[in-house]
Amino acid sequence: MTPKLDKFLCKTYPKLFVNRHADMRTTCMCWGFDCSDGWFWLIHNLCAAIQSHIDHTFPKPEQVIVDQVKEKYGTLSFYFHGGDDCTDGMVRFAEWLSGVTCEACGSTNMDTIGRTTKSYYKTCCKGCIPQLLNNDPSVYKWKSHRASARAYALKKASEASHKKTVKAKRK
Repeated sequence: MTPKLDKFLCKTYPKLFVNRHADMRTTCMCWGFDCSDGWFWLIHNLCAAIQSHIDHTFPKPEQVIVDQVKEKYGTLSFYFHGGDDCTDGMVRFAEWLSGVTCEACGSTNMDTIGRTTKSYYKTCCKGCIPQLLNNDPSVYKWKSHRASARAYALKKASEASHKKTVKAKRK
């Protein structure tokens, strides 16, 4: 993430990112946000929801302290301590949303979003691959989410058809 967006998040949510510039022996936040700018809006809205929940819930849950924010296997990983079950649900939902959101530009268009499937797992638009992976075709094979969903549906339909055939032969 760019330093400008990093600074904005830390300034806007000082209670969440209290360890942003702490020693590396105590937190991984010392390295900043290890993802691209496309997920900024996702992280920003997640932090707003978490802090609002903590500030306006009674009894007040323990303050959330973020330990690390990074991309891992093509989705957002948001490590923290504190909070409650509601906070945990918000984080899991944001992590799921990152799997259908381009990490580079933030697009959520299901026709253009996909995942690289070779050595690096990144969730991105086909047009953003050069930006994320330096346009090296040896490290990626891109597959759209919509194509993956179609292939899965066809596979399930084929399996169901095969089961019917097997049942008919048994009778």
